[in-house]
Amino acid sequence: MDLLTFVSKLAEVLAWPAVVLIIVSLLRKELSALFAIVKKVKAGPVEAEFEREINELKSVADAELPAVEHQAPATPSQNELEQLAQINPRAAIIEAWRRLELAARRALSQAGIKMNSHDAASPLAHARNLAKSALLSQEELVLFNDLRNLRNMSVHAEKFSPTLEAALSYIEVASRVQQTLHLKSETLNMGTAGNALATAAQKR
Repeated sequence: MDLLTFVSKLAEVLAWPAVVLIIVSLLRKELSALFAIVKKVKAGPVEAEFEREINELKSVADAELPAVEHQAPATPSQNELEQLAQINPRAAIIEAWRRLELAARRALSQAGIKMNSHDAASPLAHARNLAKSALLSQEELVLFNDLRNLRNMSVHAEKFSPTLEAALSYIEVASRVQQTLHLKSETLNMGTAGNALATAAQKR
């Protein structure tokens, strides 16, 4: 084989990778959309539905809850959940809800809302009392209830295997609702304390 023939053959061999790279570059957006569809099909209808709903909740949270820059940085608790999500996304979702439920129970207790043992274990009772005590607005209450529904999906769906991205989105929304509860509970307590001081001053 002479030098000219060798160069010609080498050019033919190298041409195909270059063509492939050009095609991939031109069709990058279309291929990304295709891969997303394939991922959802592979994940299953329950996982796809979970991801769609949590993305919608995240959009609502961005619109209804305080902007991220006005909130405190991620707490150690949130960091723990994110680390758990790297290992087991499903477990992280369930734990994120458990912590939100505990925060709701604590906020209600600080607000002076007394519940019997049955209501104390009922997220629906928590939601009713959170609405009555104004610890959550109507829009925030919708987020709370939707997070509960997604948690139930995580628990009861057989062989449920959410993506890491979906789990992290769930943790973010749950943490933001939890932080909102904490801030409103603190404001309520400060108002109660202020009223108590004012009353005591009037009695002097």
